[in-house]
Amino acid sequence: MASKKKGLDFKDLVRDEVTGDLPEQFLKWLEVEKHYSPNTVYQYRCDLKLLGDYARAIKKDLQDLSYANLFAFLRILKEKKGYQARTMARKIACMKSFYKWLVRDKVLEHSPAEAIESPKLPRGIPMALNHEQMDQLLNHTSMLTYNLEGKRDNCLMHFLFYLGLRVSELSNLRLENLKKDDQGGRYVQLYGKGNKERKIPLHREAERALELYLSMRPDTPHGYLFISIKGSRGRVKYGRLCVRSIQALVARYRARLSLPEKFTPHKGRHTFLSRLVQQGVDISIAGKLAGHANLQTTMGYLTFRDEDIRAAVDKL
Repeated sequence: MASKKKGLDFKDLVRDEVTGDLPEQFLKWLEVEKHYSPNTVYQYRCDLKLLGDYARAIKKDLQDLSYANLFAFLRILKEKKGYQARTMARKIACMKSFYKWLVRDKVLEHSPAEAIESPKLPRGIPMALNHEQMDQLLNHTSMLTYNLEGKRDNCLMHFLFYLGLRVSELSNLRLENLKKDDQGGRYVQLYGKGNKERKIPLHREAERALELYLSMRPDTPHGYLFISIKGSRGRVKYGRLCVRSIQALVARYRARLSLPEKFTPHKGRHTFLSRLVQQGVDISIAGKLAGHANLQTTMGYLTFRDEDIRAAVDKL
């Protein structure tokens, strides 16, 4: 007869909150001291919630879990839930970081997650839109600028391809992030991990799309640039356009124009970085514009066409 522990089903363990003070203290530390992005903190909260559910199921506190417990938990995620390597790697990174923090704060003497190895991630070629596909999409949204929604979508797509922003950065972008330099040119000012400043000049096409959008964007109590449009005439509410709404918006245009199925907002970032390098921009500058801490991260986003590689060899 199979044991109850082996047949554990997380569907029966859903809770609204991560219980206990330690996870929340850890998440606050990530946010305030380590300057992790809101999206990363959210993902870590979900990971700790799942681990907390498992701990309660075996009648233990998070700080009392052993290496064997953590190994069994990860095995359930992989074999019962079918989580893929990339998702497993993030959950292991969360566990390692959490227990390392517990050791740092002298809650534990040793981390039970220290010996857990992260799975090797398959290194595929990132999917970026080619120039023709990008033009197809931007030409299409440029033709829809007869109302507020069309102007917003057109501006958002131009920001996606000409600024290379993360989807969370697009969602959280505020009017105050839009600046002008001494020559009157616009740029976007962002602050990433470690409160590092990042300035991205607006391409003329992106600036034109922005001006068109701002000419019709209504005043709102909040300062978010991209707004949702809900309700009927006379009772319209303008909230922040959240990450999921941006993802759904891109999916609609992808289906409408028969673009590659794997095209997502994040692949717009791939396209931005790939085009920079293909145009001869130094890899270090591309990394700075993307907000990467090291060049190895930038390299992982780049897509090179066969003709680009051939042209490089021909220059020898």
